Amino acid sequence: MAITSNIKITGFDEMRPPQIQRQQCIDLIFELDQDAPRLWSEEFNNLIGKQTYSIKIDPKEGKFIETWVRKSTEVSDVFDLLKESVQKCNRAYERRVNTVVATTDDVKVVVSP
Repeated sequence: MAITSNIKITGFDEMRPPQIQRQQCIDLIFELDQDAPRLWSEEFNNLIGKQTYSIKIDPKEGKFIETWVRKSTEVSDVFDLLKESVQKCNRAYERRVNTVVATTDDVKVVVSP
């Protein structure tokens, strides 16, 4: 049976809402609808790459995406980027963990971690 991933962003972390810092930036912490597996989190960090602002997820925790912006008008743009990146990561994660080793007419062997 193949592993699928349908992780989504549910919104801001309720315990850590957007916060304006002295350095003229706004910390943003987005919550995922489920705990992401470690491999998914690592894949996300690799896919997101270098952006204007730091974006990361802690692979050990796998629940929150952390980033920041300079202006409140940039929140929507970073949110759109994150939604798209999460979808790409879902697809990449599925490809990574569902490696087909062999198939016949009746049997498909899938290796997953």
